[in-house]
Amino acid sequence: MENSEIQKMRGRMIQAVIFDNDGVIVDSEPLHHLAEKQTMARYGVEITEDEFLKYVGIGTEQMFGDWIKKFQLTADPTEMIERHQRTIMQLFAEQVQPTPNVIPFIQQLTDKKYKLAVASSSQRALVEIGLRKYDLLKYFQAVVCADDVTNPKPDPELFLLAAEQLQVRPAECLVIEDSSAGIKAAKAAGMYCVGYLNAHSGQQDLSAADVVVSDFGEIQLP
Repeated sequence: MENSEIQKMRGRMIQAVIFDNDGVIVDSEPLHHLAEKQTMARYGVEITEDEFLKYVGIGTEQMFGDWIKKFQLTADPTEMIERHQRTIMQLFAEQVQPTPNVIPFIQQLTDKKYKLAVASSSQRALVEIGLRKYDLLKYFQAVVCADDVTNPKPDPELFLLAAEQLQVRPAECLVIEDSSAGIKAAKAAGMYCVGYLNAHSGQQDLSAADVVVSDFGEIQLP
């Protein structure tokens, strides 16, 4: 993404960059799929990849609530979510990896004095595993998660809260998202949005993003 393209879209106004976590900072969608398969298998349900990919970028409570209804389960949703949370946290601690080139990109933005935030539909305890594992928390002035809001993506609440905590206007924010739900949320918040094409996130509709990239090296902010 060239500087001229950024400037056409508000580039000179951008003061902050807000990152989604799963699929953007950490390449975690395969781990989420594995955890959800293991959790639902305990209730006699097989979760296919296609079924899982419908919920990329969407909150865990909504996903499991939908599955309880769809598969006509009598399971307690709180117990199901807690079981899933234990599984995914263990997988993250053991296996989660950063997405290619994201760490140098974050360091570059810090050097250029951009304000940085994470806005994730996952729980804070999970988000912070990857951020701590790769010593990334020090780069972010705000980390907002599902715990902090009432309405998950595609509602804009997460992004608006991140902007508020960074003390910038929504129009001064650039969001990096890998999911259609996240992009809808960013645009509803009135923010510039870069769609990050991550093969592990499935065939997400990124068409509503202002620009789509497949590598962080393509994002050249002034």
